[in-house]
Amino acid sequence: LFFNENSHLGMIAAPTIISTVFFKKSFFNNLFIIFFTIFIIINFLFFSTTLLVGIFLSCIAFTFYFIIRKKYSKILILLLLIVPSIFLMQHATCTKKISETKNFMINNSNILFDSINELKLRDYRKQNNIDETDETDETDETQENYKMETWPIFYNASSSVHFYSLLLATYSIKQNFLGHGINNYSVAFTRYFDDLIWFNKFHEYVFVMNRNDGSNNLAKLIVEFGLFAFLLIPIFLKFLFSNDFHDYQKFFILSILITQLGRGAGYF
Repeated sequence: LFFNENSHLGMIAAPTIISTVFFKKSFFNNLFIIFFTIFIIINFLFFSTTLLVGIFLSCIAFTFYFIIRKKYSKILILLLLIVPSIFLMQHATCTKKISETKNFMINNSNILFDSINELKLRDYRKQNNIDETDETDETDETQENYKMETWPIFYNASSSVHFYSLLLATYSIKQNFLGHGINNYSVAFTRYFDDLIWFNKFHEYVFVMNRNDGSNNLAKLIVEFGLFAFLLIPIFLKFLFSNDFHDYQKFFILSILITQLGRGAGYF
């Protein structure tokens, strides 16, 4: 009723949980504790890799913040969140997704830095004159050449779609470093579809899922705002080290940012 995917719940649950442990004591009345406990139970029943990785990465980032601020005692609070997250990430589904995504990124990161022409040359269909409408007409020689190409193994849908969003972002900024405008990710997705069609080799869902917003907001920001997206970095650093806000306020906002940079569903 309230969320389509467990990961959507995880996107908002991670910052909620992290910020709550830094609330002032006056916030913790009986009613709040009851509702927060129910919230934790719901997240345990519908936990996702997004939730666990979001908590883990956010806590790591805030650990450096406390080290710089010399608030070492508060790092222990973060450890209370980091340790359970690591333990739950040992779940078979999470381990598979994290492992495949890590391997995908490591083994294929060179693709992100290929030039525009190099990326177009990766189209094995054009290279081998394979008819898009009838793959059964491939000659033995064409099939043999195809087998000799170095192609990565198939990965799960999440890893493939996530990587494609990053690929589209790097390709887009090479084509248009000023970006395509807010909420125009789908425009870039369609515009560069033919250039990157070879990527369906990784997984059939890459051109079906997350066409409008990408699988992560890092890619969406780069596609839509180009180099201007990186201007957000000093803005959020200034917010983090500002004395005008409480830690729980900073951590809620920045945990959303960190979580959705890795797995997002748009800005709004």
